[in-house]
Amino acid sequence: MNRQLKFLLEADKLKTVERQTHLADASRRENSAEHSWHFALALLLFAEYAREENLDSLKILQMAVLHDLVEIDAGDTFVYDQNAQNSRRAREENAANRLFGLLPDDQNQKFRAIWEEFEAKQTPEARFASAIDRFSPVLQNFVTQGKAWRKHGVSVEQVEKVVGTELENAPELANFLRLLVETAGEKGFLKR
Repeated sequence: MNRQLKFLLEADKLKTVERQTHLADASRRENSAEHSWHFALALLLFAEYAREENLDSLKILQMAVLHDLVEIDAGDTFVYDQNAQNSRRAREENAANRLFGLLPDDQNQKFRAIWEEFEAKQTPEARFASAIDRFSPVLQNFVTQGKAWRKHGVSVEQVEKVVGTELENAPELANFLRLLVETAGEKGFLKR
């Protein structure tokens, strides 16, 4: 239990990791813990749009809760910062080793495997979770009139490239997202 408590207290630090995406009311930037909660809620809401049926809902929610814990050490890597993206995997691997290593061996292995599954995007659950993880920041950027996008000079092409085929596992959401990105470009929330 001591190791689990140590991990839980360490995980609380995720609340201090600021992301580039703003809250929907644009009052401030969200933190990674808020993102993880919002991501988990979106997974529950949009599960019906998954292309594949019989997804393991518990596994997907576990991915939502665990996927960004590595940011405690690695920081949140802005998806449109190519230089930071180049070192992201190594930083996150080191963080995963340290953070999950705080746990008893059985939970270390289980949590690490869930994190790795999400990162690899090879299972239906990981692909759907990844799609929703990409969906949420686009929605939030749209409703804040591109606050983070405009600050960093993000273009329609960059968003389309990042989202790419991620949402093919949720076609209805993909169509909605394409409309958001197109509209964001027309309204000047994104560069053309």
